[in-house]
Amino acid sequence: TGLGYIVGSEVAGAFGDWRWGLRVTPIMGALAVLAIIFLMTDPPRGKADGSHLKPTSPLRDIRSLACNKSYVLSVVAFTCVTYCAGAMMWWGPNFAYAGAKSACGNKAGCNEITLQSVSYKFGIVMTLSGLLGVPVGSYSSQILRHQFPNADPLVCGFTLLASVPVLYFGFLSANYSLPLCYALTFFAGLLLNANWSIVSDMTLYIVIPPRRSIASATQILVSHMLGDAFSPYLIGAMADAFKPYMRHASHRPNQIVGVEGSLTPEEYDVEFKALQYALFSCCFAQVLGAFFFLVMSFYIIDDRNRAERLIHSDVVGAEAEGVLTRPIDAAEVRP
Repeated sequence: TGLGYIVGSEVAGAFGDWRWGLRVTPIMGALAVLAIIFLMTDPPRGKADGSHLKPTSPLRDIRSLACNKSYVLSVVAFTCVTYCAGAMMWWGPNFAYAGAKSACGNKAGCNEITLQSVSYKFGIVMTLSGLLGVPVGSYSSQILRHQFPNADPLVCGFTLLASVPVLYFGFLSANYSLPLCYALTFFAGLLLNANWSIVSDMTLYIVIPPRRSIASATQILVSHMLGDAFSPYLIGAMADAFKPYMRHASHRPNQIVGVEGSLTPEEYDVEFKALQYALFSCCFAQVLGAFFFLVMSFYIIDDRNRAERLIHSDVVGAEAEGVLTRPIDAAEVRP
């Protein structure tokens, strides 16, 4: 993700057109498809870790996942995480650029502040925060599991809470000091990225093997559809709604920050404040996500134990505390 900023901004700058920054994406997607087809070995469904459970219908899988409290809470909480990540990915460079142009005003050297350079540096910051945040989160949860069996959702919840003030002051500092904004964004991204590997791990051990693929796919679909696919539009819509209330001297129509040199310092200030107020919604999403992670900590041990009992019983129908509450059909029993 972080490298995407760098590649996109450099390609767009080389061709002089922002569209070329997006035209790199299908090439990367094609390489991924080829790698999946020719290099990836996919084991039969449910056989990845030696389970003998027979797979059931997708509809029944979805019903079972909907009754899994830890899974539902994890999906909702992770959607809040992707909401923040998507908003920062899409609007972060434009926001920092508008803040820098607003703070610089008409001083000498302001023309050296370009969206391309800001995007490049923002990409470096997000790359480093991801490279460090993901393993730090995973390592922390593995250490704490020895003392706290429900450490995984607790680590997710508290790191998400800790990122709220960091991100908040990062939004405030963008038009005062760009280096400080980069530093705070790095630490906020590090805390935010600490959740990714842990959430994937939890999804796998609270769900039985035949349902793990559909559980992961459903989580990816819901979290990205309502998270990082939705937040950029919502942030932009809120920013546009705030602009009329922040316009003082200027009566020019709304413009895109990415069109460099088209705005005055006062108008850059309007753009910056409108985006700032809209991006504050990320802080509310972080608090909400942390709440759902912390609530999840009350259920995850029971749901993990239930999944383990089902694996050892080799019967998919034993859903509640390992006790069969209805007759079993032939498809559910190990052959």
